[in-house]
Amino acid sequence: MARRKPTPPALFTEPAPPPGTLVFVYDRRQFTGAAEGWINHNRERPAFARGKLYRNSKGQLALRPVAGGPEVRGAVVEVAPEALAVLDFVARAGGTLRRERIAVSVNLHMLEAEAWVLGEETGWKVVRAARR
Repeated sequence: MARRKPTPPALFTEPAPPPGTLVFVYDRRQFTGAAEGWINHNRERPAFARGKLYRNSKGQLALRPVAGGPEVRGAVVEVAPEALAVLDFVARAGGTLRRERIAVSVNLHMLEAEAWVLGEETGWKVVRAARR
C-alpha cells in the first residue's frame, strides 16, 4: 500500500475575493466618508501619473493627464467592480470629472488604471507644482 503524503490544513476557509479594478487616487479627500469603504487600502501601492492638477473654488482637485508632464503623486488602489458606479457618483458630485483609463507608474512599471480626470477647465485653476 502506497504511503500518502499528509496535506497541510487550509489556511483560509473562505475563497479569496475576486480582484478589483485598479484605480489611481491622487486626492485622499476624494473618497472619504461613505465612499471610503469601497476602496481596498490593503492593496494600496504608491504611484504617479503624468499631468497637471487643477483646483476649483470648493478645494476639489482634478487631474488632467499630459504625456511627459510633471509627476502627480498618488496611489493605486483596488476597487470592487460593483463599486465603480458609486464612486462615479461621488467623484462627479463636485464638478466636471469623468472616469477614464490613464497610464500610471507603480514601482517603475507602467500600467493602466482608472482615474477621475478633468473634463472641462472652466472654473478650475492650475495648481503649481512643488519645487524640489
